[in-house]
Amino acid sequence: MPIGAFVGIGLIAGISWRLIQPDPSASTSALSPLDLAEFEKQVRPELGPAEVVAIQLESMRQAALDPERLKLCFAFASPSNRRLTGPFERFQRLVVEPPFAALIGHRHGLIGRPQIRGEEAMVLVSVDNADGQTRAYQFYLIRQNEPPFDGCWMTEAVTPLAVLPADAAVEPANSDQPALSL
Repeated sequence: MPIGAFVGIGLIAGISWRLIQPDPSASTSALSPLDLAEFEKQVRPELGPAEVVAIQLESMRQAALDPERLKLCFAFASPSNRRLTGPFERFQRLVVEPPFAALIGHRHGLIGRPQIRGEEAMVLVSVDNADGQTRAYQFYLIRQNEPPFDGCWMTEAVTPLAVLPADAAVEPANSDQPALSL
């Protein structure tokens, strides 16, 4: 799908933040199970893929001023994504480094119309970062089929796609379906 065929930032199932091995030195003390449980209360089956991505993007935008906001983003990561990127402290280190650093504190974001096939969805996103660059990402989500998230869309992976010139315009693929703007 060409970059011009989407508007937005999204997490798409099947794509991961990075393929990594567990970090045995990572501490889990900063995010207790109770903390995560509080954020996980917002993970609900009635949220569609675009809504999940919007929540994650907003939490990453706000994380520039309040790093605790990343916990909400992590709460919407699928259990298998968490096994690859977690614990939270490791996830936090990953998203503040390139190629994902542009998501933290971005000035503006656009979320494309989700492409849903069965229990998987892809959402394309673009964000304008503080340097005036536009970056594109693909979010991959999977509808979970096991408790405690049965029926919930959660992000399986995020793939950086491109750095667009500052004057590049990204248009919705279908003019009768408006893009979400953050």
